[in-house]
Amino acid sequence: MGRSTAARARVSFSVLTAGAWVSILQPMKRKRHPHSVGSGRAVAAAVAGICLIGSGVWWTLRGTAPTADSDPNPGPSRRQSAARGNDEGAGGASQAHRISFAEIVALCDSWEIPKLTREEIENHLNRSGRPTSGLLAASNLIEGPEYLLEAAKKSPSDPRVLLALLLYGGDESRLGALSAFRAAAPDNPLGDYFQALEDFRSGRTDEAFAAVAAATAKPGFESYALDTRGEMERMYRSAGYSPQAARVVAMFRDSQAGNLELAGLGDHLGVEIRRAAGRGDTARSLTLARQGLVLAERIRRTDTLLARAAASAHEMAVLAALPEASVIEPGGPTVGEMMSRCRSARAEIESLASMAGHLSEMAPHDAERYYDLAWQAGEFQAAQWLKAKLTVGE
Repeated sequence: MGRSTAARARVSFSVLTAGAWVSILQPMKRKRHPHSVGSGRAVAAAVAGICLIGSGVWWTLRGTAPTADSDPNPGPSRRQSAARGNDEGAGGASQAHRISFAEIVALCDSWEIPKLTREEIENHLNRSGRPTSGLLAASNLIEGPEYLLEAAKKSPSDPRVLLALLLYGGDESRLGALSAFRAAAPDNPLGDYFQALEDFRSGRTDEAFAAVAAATAKPGFESYALDTRGEMERMYRSAGYSPQAARVVAMFRDSQAGNLELAGLGDHLGVEIRRAAGRGDTARSLTLARQGLVLAERIRRTDTLLARAAASAHEMAVLAALPEASVIEPGGPTVGEMMSRCRSARAEIESLASMAGHLSEMAPHDAERYYDLAWQAGEFQAAQWLKAKLTVGE
C-alpha cells in the first residue's frame, strides 16, 4: 500500500520563511507533480517540495529527507544518542529526560527530529490497549502500512482511519476510503470537498460543483488532526520525554496534507467563475465565489501559518477570477478591496514568519512560552505573541 509522494508530505507545525511564499501563494496552474493525482495534490507537492532550514522551519517529503520514516526500525541518530547520554542500559525514559528543551528545538531545526524506536512505540501501544488513535499516531512515526492497516482492521468505520487511508493509503485505497468516509461522517463537509477534487480530476465537473455546494451547506469541518497530535505527544511522554519536549516533537510531526489538497479547489472554482462571468451568468459566478470563500475560511481556522498560507492561495485564486470592481455581497467590499486585504494578511504572516529565526536567541522560558501558546491557542496567536515580544525588546 504505497503512499503517493505528495500525500506523504510532512510539513512542520512551525513557521514559514518569506522565501516560501512565491510557491505557496501564487495560483497553482503549473505542471503537475509527477506523483500527484490532482490539482490539490499538485499544491501539496509544490509546497512540500520546498526544503528550508531555519529556526523552527522544517519542510520535507517523507522518504526523501533524513528522517526516521525511511528506517523500518528507527533508532536515535548519533547526535540524538549523544544528547540522550547514549546509555542503552538506562532505559528509554531516563535517556530521553536528558534532552533539554533547547536541544529538542535544535534537533528539530536540523532535520533530526527525535525518533522513537519501534519498541518504544509498541510499549506505549500495548500499555494503552492499542487504541485507534495510537495506531494512527504510530503510522505517522513509522514508515510502512502496518499500523494504518491495523487501525483499519480495528475500526473500519472510524472517520479518522478512513481519512488517513484517503490521504496516505495510496491510489488503490483512495476511492473506497472516500466513499466510506462520506458514509461514516455524513455531516462533515470534508468528505464532500474531497469528492469534489476526485470529480474534477475525473472530468465530472457538474458533480464536482454539486459536491462543493453540499459541503458549503454543512456547518462543521473536522480534520481530526488534534486527536493524532495529542496521541503523538502522549507516545513521546511515555518514552520519557518531558511534556514540553513531547509537545514540540508532536507539533513538528503533525501533517497538514489535507489543507494543502483542499486549497487546490480554488483553481477549479476560478475557472468556472470566469466561464460563468463570460457568458453573463453573474448569479452563478458569485455563488461559486461565496462557496470558495467559505472553504478558505474553514482552512484558515486550522490556525497554523501554513493553513493560513493555503487559505490565502485558495482565496486569491477565487477572487482573481472576478472583476476587481465587482461586489460579492450587497453592501460589502469590492473584490479589489478583498484582494488588498488578502495581500495584507499575507504580508502579516510573512512578518510573523520572519520572527522564527529569533526563537533560538530567546531565553528558554520565552521559547517554552511560545510553544505552549502554539499548542493551546494555535500557531498564529503564538507567532503574534512572539512578534510583540521581540518588538518590545528592540
